[in-house]
Amino acid sequence: MERKGVRMVFKPKEFKYFLFNKKICPYCGGKLKRIVKKEYVGVDFTAMTTPLDMYEFRNFYCCNTCNRGYSLAELAEGRK
Repeated sequence: MERKGVRMVFKPKEFKYFLFNKKICPYCGGKLKRIVKKEYVGVDFTAMTTPLDMYEFRNFYCCNTCNRGYSLAELAEGRK
């Protein structure tokens, strides 16, 4: 049986936006849809020294109306 580990890395502003803010497109005001991309990081060892295949999840958002894409960092900083 393969063991898999998951890593999600957030800065404080990104984490706050991810949990509490409404996901609205800054360009047109449309609703944003979350897209999660899974990337293989490599083998990592836990505290019990068991090897895990680590994956990192990155959150991106796409507007349904204007088809623009945004990263979580761009939305948290308020850039257009």
